Amino acid sequence: MSAPANKRTQADQKHAVFRQDDSDFLFYLSLWKALFEKDEDGNKLSGNQRKQFAKKNYLSFPHVSEWHQTHRQLLQMVTDLKLIDTSDAQASDKNVAKNDPTAIEDEALKAVKYANLHRALLTGLLSIIAHKTESRGEYLAARQQKAKIFPASTVFKQIPPWVMAFEMVETSQVFMRTVAKIEPEWIISAAGNLLSIIILNRIGPKKQDGSKHTRRLVYLA
Repeated sequence: MSAPANKRTQADQKHAVFRQDDSDFLFYLSLWKALFEKDEDGNKLSGNQRKQFAKKNYLSFPHVSEWHQTHRQLLQMVTDLKLIDTSDAQASDKNVAKNDPTAIEDEALKAVKYANLHRALLTGLLSIIAHKTESRGEYLAARQQKAKIFPASTVFKQIPPWVMAFEMVETSQVFMRTVAKIEPEWIISAAGNLLSIIILNRIGPKKQDGSKHTRRLVYLA
């Protein structure tokens, strides 16, 4: 981001267009699509248009260019390693043509894409996962560290039970920044042996079949 202090409000208004509920990470995905992918009419920004776009939206153009170059290098690496088939990506681009019914995502597909993206991110962010405590706005992260969601986050007012974050910043309080809502099952899948799992039996009243409720508590070791 690139905005002087006296333009911060205008910058926030411009950036709000790219923000999405449940995850601050999706902001970057939306921004990437606007900068580097084709729109509904099949048009794509030229280099000069991209520079103008960056200026208009209070983005650092050198950082935008560096981002693009990093993506190209990573794409080349995974292509060389045969981890992806670039023909699949090209076919996907053709499906976003205007009025193409296959380009319209339903809620179920969006949920699957959200889960896949954030489960992938979670594997690198296990040290900054947190769950909601009973205290207002407070979360408990790994190693019993208490933190709050940064107020500028799209997740701030939602107060989801479980979140992951890109970083923790300590100012007047400890804040989690770039936050996303996650499911606890994703943590169990991603963390594996890093987790300590305690099974507590005889929790709560008996069920109708006579068995007892159990509670599974999961901690990041």
